[in-house]
Amino acid sequence: KRLAVLSLQDPGGFGATAGPAGVMFHGQECFHQTQSRKHTSAQHFSVIIILTQVSFI
Repeated sequence: KRLAVLSLQDPGGFGATAGPAGVMFHGQECFHQTQSRKHTSAQHFSVIIILTQVSFI
């Protein structure tokens, strides 16, 4: 829950990369997928924040 709150406070969603190795890898993987699929960072990182919340609850 603590890391999930930090992620929500980061508008860019990069706060997720500051967590444990699992969260960091997840954030980098999603970022690469965003670049390859050319999605807007705002929409994709919002999904990362949601997934981060669910994983920590």
